[in-house]
Amino acid sequence: MTMIKCNRTQKIPNIKTTYTPRIIKYARAVNLDALFVNGTHDAHFIMRCNLTADQKKIYRRLLEKTVRGDSASNFRLNKSESDTLAAILYHPKYLSGNGKIAINDSNNKIHFRGTGKLSVLDSLTIDLNDSSAMFGSNNLSISDTSHLHQIGPDSDYLVLPLVYREVHNASWISLPNVYTLCFARLGRSGKTFLYLKGVEFKDLLPLNMLIEVTID
Repeated sequence: MTMIKCNRTQKIPNIKTTYTPRIIKYARAVNLDALFVNGTHDAHFIMRCNLTADQKKIYRRLLEKTVRGDSASNFRLNKSESDTLAAILYHPKYLSGNGKIAINDSNNKIHFRGTGKLSVLDSLTIDLNDSSAMFGSNNLSISDTSHLHQIGPDSDYLVLPLVYREVHNASWISLPNVYTLCFARLGRSGKTFLYLKGVEFKDLLPLNMLIEVTID
């Protein structure tokens, strides 16, 4: 497993969730069986590292001040804290590695079982009846694909991407929890591409989960 420190830009743009007949027809046209073939496959992943203890402390302090309505001039972060915050927001670290992922189509639903870091996909389900998707207890809605040019490997492009998105508010502070899922065929390699992102606020901390997977 390799640790990567890179300046990956924020991959997810603002996507307005819509349910037009055109989008539903498009979703049904995507051949999910061809993307996710039964069996065990080699997979490569890139995922965001968890926040360190120092990063959590600084982020919580900043968020508490923001909630109180303090202006930016009153945050009073020293250089070390400012650098740590910049690393969280703009220069996060990533892990990359290889593993195995088992795909099983049962009861007309696609289920995943991954090894190691890929096990985050174990709670992902795709329903072939209506092309709907679910991650844990989160129902992901079909979303517009018109702004997805920033998603995917730099050396490849997405063919017929299918996108899901869920946005809801945390009741304690009205901060949005956001989940986004995208999968597609990669145009050059022919591999299956899966992108899953979740941002959830808990105890004044952002729980950022981001994983990009290419499946042979």
